[in-house]
Amino acid sequence: MQPDLATQSGVITASGQAIPYENLDVLLCRPPQLDIASLQRKMVNDRRGGYCFQQIMLLRADLRALGFAATALVGHVVLGLRPDAERPAGRGAVRVDLVEGPFLVDVGSGSLTPAPPLRL
Repeated sequence: MQPDLATQSGVITASGQAIPYENLDVLLCRPPQLDIASLQRKMVNDRRGGYCFQQIMLLRADLRALGFAATALVGHVVLGLRPDAERPAGRGAVRVDLVEGPFLVDVGSGSLTPAPPLRL
């Protein structure tokens, strides 16, 4: 398996099909777990979903294990906000550097349509 765009796209598709968006722990005021062992136990072993930060941390670890240069990012949601509105950090994504250039990857959006890697 090569750390290329086709492999990255396949990993993202497989992740979206296997791990649903879930924010039950957040809604139940349970402290979020972001260490890889906890994420693997929750989303892989227990077959539960995860919210964006959990999903991107697990994805980053998976991509790195496959030889990708992957960096976790924190972002701000701006959809529907005024241009001058305060935007607290509340969104996670992964930057993957490939031969073709850097790409933004987002698997934890909770959307029904998975987003392909987006060239930065």
